[in-house]
Amino acid sequence: MKYKYLHEDAEGVYHLDHRLLPEVSAMFAAMSSRLPTGGIVGRYKQIVEAVLEGGYSQPERFKYDRDWVPTFGGAEDVLCEYPLHPRVQAFFDQFVLNYGHSSILELTGQPAVYTEGISWYEAYLLFDDPLCAGQEFSTRAVRHKDWPMARSCYVPAVQGGGVIRVGYEIQVGPKTEVSIPHPILEALHNDWFEVFEAEVEWWRVFFSDAGNRAAYGLKDKEPFRPALDRARWAIPGTIATGCCHTGHIRGRARILRDGLLLAQRSKSPSPIRVWENIREGYAKALPGLSGMGLREAVYGDDSAIPAHLFVWDAEPGPEVEVTFHQTGKYLSPTVRGRQPGEKSYLDPVFNQLGRVDIAFRCSLAVSRDWHRHRTMYPWSLDIVREPVDDASLGPLKLHPAYEPKSDLARATVGDLLERSARAFDDLMAEGNQMQAMLCLPLGTEVLMKGQAGLRDAVYTLELRRDAHGANFEYQAQAAKAMEMLTAQLGQAEFYGGSPIGIDIRQPMGLHA
Repeated sequence: MKYKYLHEDAEGVYHLDHRLLPEVSAMFAAMSSRLPTGGIVGRYKQIVEAVLEGGYSQPERFKYDRDWVPTFGGAEDVLCEYPLHPRVQAFFDQFVLNYGHSSILELTGQPAVYTEGISWYEAYLLFDDPLCAGQEFSTRAVRHKDWPMARSCYVPAVQGGGVIRVGYEIQVGPKTEVSIPHPILEALHNDWFEVFEAEVEWWRVFFSDAGNRAAYGLKDKEPFRPALDRARWAIPGTIATGCCHTGHIRGRARILRDGLLLAQRSKSPSPIRVWENIREGYAKALPGLSGMGLREAVYGDDSAIPAHLFVWDAEPGPEVEVTFHQTGKYLSPTVRGRQPGEKSYLDPVFNQLGRVDIAFRCSLAVSRDWHRHRTMYPWSLDIVREPVDDASLGPLKLHPAYEPKSDLARATVGDLLERSARAFDDLMAEGNQMQAMLCLPLGTEVLMKGQAGLRDAVYTLELRRDAHGANFEYQAQAAKAMEMLTAQLGQAEFYGGSPIGIDIRQPMGLHA
């Protein structure tokens, strides 16, 4: 079925028509977190059908009264005209007005571009932008059956006469080029998923007991979501995911350049095709600006890739490291700091008082949560490995917040980590970072490093520490980092008051 206001641009790439109301576009973008089977196509059809079927049993204040053609196409047109349909208004009332999810307000920009079937790492790269506005599919709230592999897990093969040969050289003649899953990635995908399913079931049974939920401080009345949170370390890095981004074409152009450069450097056809598809989607969404963001037509091996995008090995160390670098002392009399116990944003001028270096040794899953804090751009991501000797490294490490619980996990995880490490090392040795990252299960311990001004660091840490429904791992890391930062601020000297409502020395000075 062809839709009026949802356009398929390339494999796995869609954009919403500019004629949709900004609020409608933002609603669709926000819904990316929990898309149904069928992705954005399924969600678009679902919403339009809800409009077509009525859905007017809403509060009287909507006073929704409009003549329109009661067909699917007519219902699509309703989403392009004010007043907002009650279904759309109710979404914002629930999630923005009542729940306070203000990030949804960022998603009204154009174009709204969806990418589906991509890897977690490609999604990570698409978010690597201080101007980013977007939403990724959730691995905390959604569990798929028979979760497909990302398109970047595939490799070209030649099929003919009953023979399939994997490799980068394409034979010509009567034989047919096909794409098949990379055999090693496919085996890791299947084996890790068996462990994940076993771990989810173990935790589901465990959290079915109200006493166990209480012992873990859980407010969820159902065991499903906390079970996913505790088990998602075993989700393989090969999974297909997706995201939606809106607006800021200048920033998107840089992202598309960097992603394509990394894919070209990896010399793997599937990731290259993914990034070319995404570029095609943006070109079709904004044809008048096609090619104007970054005008280079071809990128080569000598093109510069931002240094923070290269992945290296990191040694084990503390889970949380925080260092405050004071760059100013004076607080203007017009600047109001926080009183002890007060909850409020700091004045942006506090960024001038100091910079904060933060490092987390966290799971790969949680690294993506930290990475979305744009005020700490750029984040670097490295893999924590125990050195064995000068020439070799040990196996991958699971973050200590996780441990195998099920019988299957305890019996197989050691071997799986060794296999994942070998596959990762082999692909990295070829320069194929794009596919190497897919060898890592989401519980892999990694080192995330970033820096922010004092105000932005406090905002980031308090948000992750205090957010409703926060993940247990990053909540603990944020609490520890905030404790360390507060202690260091307590040893600093500021003239004029306390930045964050703690007892600090206030020496006599200009604004004492």
